[in-house]
Amino acid sequence: MKKLSDILIIISFIVLIFSGMIVTIVKPKEDKSFYENRMLDAMPTYSRQSVEDGTYFTELEGYLADHAAYRYTLLKFRTYFNEYILRRPVVNNVIVREDILLIYLDYCFFDRDELMAQTDAYVNQLAQLQQLVEGYGGNYYYVGVPCQYAIFEDKYPSYLENRAEYTDELIADFNKASDKYGVNFIDVGQCQELMEGRDIYSSKVDNHYSLQGAYVSYKYIIDSINSSSGSNLTYPTGDEITFVELKNNYLGSSSRKLFGITRITETLFTAEFAENIPFTREDGGVKSYSQVYYPPENPYKDVMYDLYMCGDRAETIIKTNRPQLPDVLIYGDSFTNALECLAYYSFDEMRSIDLRHYNKMSLADYIEDYKPDYVICIRDYEALIKTEGNGSPFGESVQP
Repeated sequence: MKKLSDILIIISFIVLIFSGMIVTIVKPKEDKSFYENRMLDAMPTYSRQSVEDGTYFTELEGYLADHAAYRYTLLKFRTYFNEYILRRPVVNNVIVREDILLIYLDYCFFDRDELMAQTDAYVNQLAQLQQLVEGYGGNYYYVGVPCQYAIFEDKYPSYLENRAEYTDELIADFNKASDKYGVNFIDVGQCQELMEGRDIYSSKVDNHYSLQGAYVSYKYIIDSINSSSGSNLTYPTGDEITFVELKNNYLGSSSRKLFGITRITETLFTAEFAENIPFTREDGGVKSYSQVYYPPENPYKDVMYDLYMCGDRAETIIKTNRPQLPDVLIYGDSFTNALECLAYYSFDEMRSIDLRHYNKMSLADYIEDYKPDYVICIRDYEALIKTEGNGSPFGESVQP
């Protein structure tokens, strides 16, 4: 009996191994991992040189690891085991707290003089862009928005990095440089309403703000513009705007990294204006649906942050046919999306571009062609002085 049981165990093991190999070979190959939000390794190209130098087998190992049978099942099991059984404080680069999921931050070692020089060079470039805008009579504003880790610095365990020291130094240097070069800098981190209502205005499962947080930020930006320039831009207040909660579970960037295996849940909101504002929309020069919210087709499907504006778009143009109002160009990354759902209320035409995807011309050339009344850049603290993508308005990186 013992020999029979041993044979059955061996056979079962062999069947498991070979079935896994067969499934790995024949199953459809994916290009991207949804939960990990990254591209999967592609099958390496065979060549004699790659075999001789070993790169072929290294790349093949990565490819097989990314496309192995039962991979997602095993990753989900590992996530559950680490989060609920071992109760690790950090799982899949997510810090799991009782009431919030925080992104894990590498320890930030920085040279204060180098950071100041880098910030100075970056703001100097913004001053050139602002000069271009003001040259035709427009108004330029650079907006810094605190991301989740900046709003919830105190939620990080004492033994992990929360980047508070770096953030404080960065904002101080940015303010000094803005004063030096005369750049219109709006720091939404100074918005008392946002910081005091952080549990409502910032996501607990994502690094973005909620739609209510975008609204509070939007109000603060408009008020700051009106105060500094004497403008009379308006926004909806009180009964003029209503927030509507979706029933769908929100799969934010942090909960996504945990494969949705988390006890911390959240929902998203849309907003309705009391005043009906008909508009047309174009994406990349192609006419699109006249909508800014893209909810799932049923209430049981997870909702992503692309609920707002249908996610990142290279270029979007919304026209409201109210010529008495000014035009605006908003540029930045995903932090603009939720705010764009609200901002068209204040303008005749709202354009938005994301320079990570828009490559027809530089931002400076786009502005010279379009000449909007207002140009507003929105960047979170983490990307405040990053020089690639939306940090490169003249099409090149900034060097201190």
